Amino acid sequence: MCRMSKCKVYITFSCQHLSKLLGMKLRLRQIFGRNVRDLRKRTRLSKVDFCLTTRISRPLLDLIESGRANVTLDTLERIAESFDIEPSSLVRIDEVEENKL
Repeated sequence: MCRMSKCKVYITFSCQHLSKLLGMKLRLRQIFGRNVRDLRKRTRLSKVDFCLTTRISRPLLDLIESGRANVTLDTLERIAESFDIEPSSLVRIDEVEENKL
């Protein structure tokens, strides 16, 4: 199995596991949005400051945090760089589980 396939399997399994725990079905966009919002708040950045740092628009940030944005990989990388984390960390279910359970 290639490396990407393992990631896909992990994300799929994690999403199914969390949806059973929370009684809802979370989509990857929602997980990403919650992780971005939680990390932004933990770093005490306002939406405006975060947008200036990552070079994304405020309306796009609102869409991301609400789980409705389909972002590009470039945007994903810029957001990850602003938090000094790996891009994959932004789509991990662990961040959501830590805050919800």
